[in-house]
Amino acid sequence: MDNNTIIYRTLAEEAVLTIAQLTMEKEQLMEKIDCVETELFEAVQVAYYRGATEWARLNYPNWIDRLTVADRTLAEGAGL
Repeated sequence: MDNNTIIYRTLAEEAVLTIAQLTMEKEQLMEKIDCVETELFEAVQVAYYRGATEWARLNYPNWIDRLTVADRTLAEGAGL
């Protein structure tokens, strides 16, 4: 085996390790993003239930359906 073959093999091995590391880091970051999104939704939900409905509609229009469905479910559970 000549030096070029060894260098190429080493570079290929390093590339594989780097890709594996980046993949793992990406998965960890995606998990963090999911956690932050969940926490944000919960905070918006609390604000919505405490009367900030217009604020929630303006700032989080994509979540309004989820908030109102949860609101109706809670009201039905309370017998309202």
